[in-house]
Amino acid sequence: VVFSLLARFAPLAPSEPQDRADLPDGGEHERTSTGIVLRVPGTGLLKDYPVAFAQCVLVFVLLTSVSFDGFLETPLWLEGSDRLMSIEMLQPFWDYVEGHTDSLAILSFLTLIVTVAAFVAVTWLVCAMMSRLAHWAGAPLVRTHIIFTSFVLTLIPISVAYHLAHYISLLAVSGQYIIPLLSDPFGFGWDLFGTADYKVDIGVLSVKVVWYTAAATIVIGHVIAVYVAHFMAIALFGDERAAVWSQAPMMLLMVLYTMLSLWILAQPIVS
Repeated sequence: VVFSLLARFAPLAPSEPQDRADLPDGGEHERTSTGIVLRVPGTGLLKDYPVAFAQCVLVFVLLTSVSFDGFLETPLWLEGSDRLMSIEMLQPFWDYVEGHTDSLAILSFLTLIVTVAAFVAVTWLVCAMMSRLAHWAGAPLVRTHIIFTSFVLTLIPISVAYHLAHYISLLAVSGQYIIPLLSDPFGFGWDLFGTADYKVDIGVLSVKVVWYTAAATIVIGHVIAVYVAHFMAIALFGDERAAVWSQAPMMLLMVLYTMLSLWILAQPIVS
């Protein structure tokens, strides 16, 4: 399900199915795909919407889990978690948890659930504002539920960007293990390409390169999301003027989200 959502952003897609009536047995029509086609990245997000509410929540989990994973590395989280676990009223609960599992892991899990719920609530509020603004600008009134379950797809580029930005250093370092494995893929002691003794270089990417690459990826992801959201607004509201007005709350949300993401990204570096 996750990869089917991410695939909507891909530049490659199956070609549109075509009717096939010339079956030798005179059977019913079939819908067959003729191959792979190129498309502008993100255009697949403007098809087959709205999606189910459960898929909407999944998209927010994809977004917030990466952002929250970065937030766990910030001094703010370390200080805040210590304060939460030192509240006297909650001590019986933490004592019980500590006897069964890692209390910090439970706190992280509960905070993640609250974060996902908060993101869903804020986006729902933004969609409600979009509906009112578009209606004020002359478009027919579109229900908030339809807007929410349609515009959630425009967050996919941000999810892709976040995963690239957050894990680029992990990919650069851990990805080097493929070099010795190419020479000895089965652990038989082979050295097919002379790379079996390759040592992983943990400093292959400098902090500066990681920061600029991640920052650029996040900004580009948000720009693409706003671009796709504009076409989604035109499709939903049927009027370009109403679409432009409706995008004001979404644009503000994207700007704030970009600022938050860059702040989280910078915290482990500056601290």
